[in-house]
Amino acid sequence: MLAAFITDTHLGAGETGFSQQNRWLDGLGILLGRLDDFIAEHQVGLLLHGGDMTEHGSDFEIAAACAHLASFDVPSVVCLGNHDLMEAGSMKNWRAVAKRFERIQLGDVVVNGGAADVIAMNVMWQGDAGAAHFWPGNNPVATLAATQLAWLEDVLSGDVGRPAILMLHAQLAALPPELTGLPAPIHDAPAEYIKAVRSVLNRHPRVRLVLGGHCHAAWRDVGPGKNPAAILSAASFIETPHQVWLIDVRAETIEVSAHSLAAKDDPIAMNVAKAWTVGVPHHQRFSIPF
Repeated sequence: MLAAFITDTHLGAGETGFSQQNRWLDGLGILLGRLDDFIAEHQVGLLLHGGDMTEHGSDFEIAAACAHLASFDVPSVVCLGNHDLMEAGSMKNWRAVAKRFERIQLGDVVVNGGAADVIAMNVMWQGDAGAAHFWPGNNPVATLAATQLAWLEDVLSGDVGRPAILMLHAQLAALPPELTGLPAPIHDAPAEYIKAVRSVLNRHPRVRLVLGGHCHAAWRDVGPGKNPAAILSAASFIETPHQVWLIDVRAETIEVSAHSLAAKDDPIAMNVAKAWTVGVPHHQRFSIPF
């Protein structure tokens, strides 16, 4: 199984809004064309998107995002991020539009990737009315419903010897000073959310890799237990240097490597003061046994 993983494309974004690196806002079409070439060159069979495909989750953005995904020659598996769910009807619209395309699988879903299962889950967000698949634009507080956690337990209880990849938009670890050079960690996730997911990982070691985004920076952590999963958060695809991750599930390992789709004549250059967003070198290529 060969998969390509990207996250945080933020289709429809303007000059304002959160970013870690310089963004090529009007270059998304070009970058997706390069991604199409990358998929063909590496004979990728599955595209994984870690959420925040769009900036606002509007009807127009959802239709455009699904059309982009459907244009690839390979199936796509998607989990939604907070920016994808900024309108009251966003979740319903995502399901309606994605349903029109046979090759788009939207979380919560399990996809047989051949050599491994890919599990995509749509994180919920806390608001004044409680947790929902809707983000009102406040400080994003990620959570998973009890029904989602029960579903995940059930999924992972089957075929315990088969490796699985779990994809969630909200990361499971803060970005540490070791990466950023700052005096304290940044972009932590809620403790209850982290505790709930890590508890599942501890009980189900067949999850070998957890993929996320949200923080717009690449960092690899380890899960709990004696045979821990690798936990990877990835940088935003729309930000320099436009990283895509190649995930190669082999007979006894998962090989993971980061690749840049930037070109030397691109109009947007990297902010070298925040070059740490691409991750430390030993996190850009690693192997996970199972």
